[in-house]
Amino acid sequence: MLIFLKPTQINHVKRITTLIKNLDIPLCVLGLGIGIGLDVNSFNDTKTNETMEKFVRAILEKSKSVGVRGELTFKYLNRLGFDENEINVLGCPSIYLNGPEYNITPPEINNDSKIALNITPSVKKIC
Repeated sequence: MLIFLKPTQINHVKRITTLIKNLDIPLCVLGLGIGIGLDVNSFNDTKTNETMEKFVRAILEKSKSVGVRGELTFKYLNRLGFDENEINVLGCPSIYLNGPEYNITPPEINNDSKIALNITPSVKKIC
């Protein structure tokens, strides 16, 4: 299950929360991600926060923990009241596709190397 926690997904998350509550089987969530910007502490949308809290609580009724994509999602859920023992930062689920033997060898970078840069226009400051 891939869910992005962001205000535009509230109705989708509500439907999935209802589905999860009706499950009679355990649930494993790998890759919950937040989509609200880089400053988690400044995000304060009560409706979104309440919806996301209900969603994660429903998951935790079926599972011991929730796997999240990164530190920002961890901080957000922690701010909503979830204990660090309930949240595991796993990274992007795609890194597990090829099993434990998968190894990425960085390419050699030289004067002829081509470099690409992706920028999201809505990001005002790039760190």
